[in-house]
Amino acid sequence: MRARDKAIRSFWNRLGRLSIYCVLLISVAVAGCNESSTNGNTRGFVETQFLDQARVSHTYLVYLPYDYEPGQKRPLMLFLSGKGENGVDGYWTIHNNFGLEIWEMKRHFPFICAIPQCPSETGWTGANLERALDFADEVAERYGTDEDRFYITGVSQGGQGVWNAIDQVPERFAAAVPLCGMPHVNAKKLVESGLPIWNFYNKGDKEELVEANRRTRLALLEAGGSPVVTEYNAAGHNCWDRAYRSKAMYEWLLSNQRDADRSDATKFQLIAPEEIVKHWLSTNQKKWVASDQGVSSPADTGSSTSEFLVSDVAYKDLDLHVDARFGPDCTSCRLALLGSSDATDAESRQGIEIVLCCAEGGMGGVRSLDNGKWLTRLAPFAQRQLQADYSNDIRLALHDDQLTVHINGCKAFDVSLPNKYEQQSHEYFPAYIACHDLNLQYLRLCAGN
Repeated sequence: MRARDKAIRSFWNRLGRLSIYCVLLISVAVAGCNESSTNGNTRGFVETQFLDQARVSHTYLVYLPYDYEPGQKRPLMLFLSGKGENGVDGYWTIHNNFGLEIWEMKRHFPFICAIPQCPSETGWTGANLERALDFADEVAERYGTDEDRFYITGVSQGGQGVWNAIDQVPERFAAAVPLCGMPHVNAKKLVESGLPIWNFYNKGDKEELVEANRRTRLALLEAGGSPVVTEYNAAGHNCWDRAYRSKAMYEWLLSNQRDADRSDATKFQLIAPEEIVKHWLSTNQKKWVASDQGVSSPADTGSSTSEFLVSDVAYKDLDLHVDARFGPDCTSCRLALLGSSDATDAESRQGIEIVLCCAEGGMGGVRSLDNGKWLTRLAPFAQRQLQADYSNDIRLALHDDQLTVHINGCKAFDVSLPNKYEQQSHEYFPAYIACHDLNLQYLRLCAGN
């Protein structure tokens, strides 16, 4: 019975997606008819003929936002499709993933999209990749897009194409979002380019693909970068249905603009777990645990104990990135910025506590350690990004007493810290607070005094 029900559900899901695809084809056909009579001011998916450098014509698609007007300088997104969408018809590129997700958001999707097609039995390398970039250039010129907001994304074979493109010409893009691709990049060169990257894939995808993505991330971290990575705790290859429906991902893209000079791009120091345990200070002199899985709380820490692991260096400004690996029984992660590294007495402790909770763990936010007063609460949408039994990307930025925190790419809050601590320079010691069933991994620090 279960097998039959599963088969029925699968049939209706496929039928539903096919129906949406048929609507997309009709919209493209109508757009193509309207284009000649409205002087190019069509909306939605627009069939476009592109002449490559050899003067060979290709049928590609362009997506124009529904509220697009000429002269607006819209952001441009280049989408590279997967192997299953290869061909020469020009339409098959939107039958799955990207095209369907755009159509769902068509009333408010802000990007102009260049959607080339890769020929059968080939990939996004060499002449195919060059032609895709040339097509994006033509779309940019035709519609007057913002040259500093040129983004690239792609799925599977197209995800690998994104890695290929940013390895060759990272300076062309404002940000990149590869999905479930097989990366082969020069990590040092890519980090030095300063290009922001958000990579998506499933933990249960093919083992070689998962391992390649993990190795690439580690190589980028070791080279001084800090790419956003979402490894969904899911099986199979399809990470795009979630990624391309992510409000946070599109907000992150739009927050990044291409800078003509990225020579001063932020560089991070990757600190090994054993180095943290060795050099940071335990306020109650209890032994924190360092392992390949990261740093975890002392084994004998009770639920009522406020055990801190505090940096031995104070900073006025810093960017602190860490993977908070929530175990099955973990519901929160607690970080702190202390006014002193020697705050062993809880009653005299000064600073703020950053409480990041899963939905079932209560409401998170920022509160004062000396009086318990909440300064701000965690944005509900951001809180829903935290997941138990998962590695969460936590990013803390402190600049000029302004604290900003992102959770898995989503902005959680932005708050001014109280200007009242004893040190006139307003320096802070970053700290971890003991939490049950939580490992802190891949600590990346960029700090200035």
